[in-house]
Amino acid sequence: MREEWIEDAAELEKRRQAIAEKKKALELEKRTKAFQRQLPLPSKLNIEYKKRGAGGTDLHKADDLIKSEMYSLMEWDVEGKEPPPKQIYSKEAMELAKKMIDIEATKMAEAEDIELKLDSQMWQVVANCFGELVKFQNRFTRLSNLSKRDQLEVLSERFKVLFGWMTSQATKMQKLEKKVRLKLGGYMSIESSLTAKLQELAKQRETALLELKTFKRLEQNEQKAIVKRINSLTAELKEQEIREKNLQKRFSFLQHRKWELEQLEKRENATSGQEPIRYASFENVGHS
Repeated sequence: MREEWIEDAAELEKRRQAIAEKKKALELEKRTKAFQRQLPLPSKLNIEYKKRGAGGTDLHKADDLIKSEMYSLMEWDVEGKEPPPKQIYSKEAMELAKKMIDIEATKMAEAEDIELKLDSQMWQVVANCFGELVKFQNRFTRLSNLSKRDQLEVLSERFKVLFGWMTSQATKMQKLEKKVRLKLGGYMSIESSLTAKLQELAKQRETALLELKTFKRLEQNEQKAIVKRINSLTAELKEQEIREKNLQKRFSFLQHRKWELEQLEKRENATSGQEPIRYASFENVGHS
């Protein structure tokens, strides 16, 4: 009987979390850019956006439709009031609308001789203006327009917001760090062990290179010493050969002298009544 495969609880929870995050990301794509980027939102909505204009021209009607759509989106962002499904457009429809707006903006810029792309100087102006904008009494204003006391209050409030954001990010990072340690703990221990081995091998390599260098120096010194010893032994050998030749000559002389003395002794010991003594030559004595 085949055993049914049971999915691990941790893997199941991980897969559910991935599906939920993917669904959340798809839902976030339908929201406004301000909501996606977590920009500051108004504390309350301006009811004037729901009122229709007095004019009846096509331009006024289009303006009323835009204001109504803006109010509906702000209700979704601020109050969480989701618009009807028919007013929630797909990603393809939003991309098509963006292309149409870009084309229309390009045509208007060409008609008015306006440069769409901002140069570096204009971007610097935009950055400076954006940096001076602060939220004060539920509206945005320039920091330089406020009094010193109000500026201090606004900057203190901004510091609190940034400090809170930093604290929340630090908490998230700590949780993320724990997850990373749990997932990569084994790899980190292996990396630490291999790093220690590499360091030990590097030390051994340095020691081996030092020993090799030392033995090469010893080899060079030995080669020089060998040449000196060979020369010294060669000189001693020549001296020994000369000494042996001299000794051989001396031995030959002494041997001849011995023979002469022996012959002389035989002559002196000879008497008149004895048989004649045969004297051997020195060469025969040497051969005998």
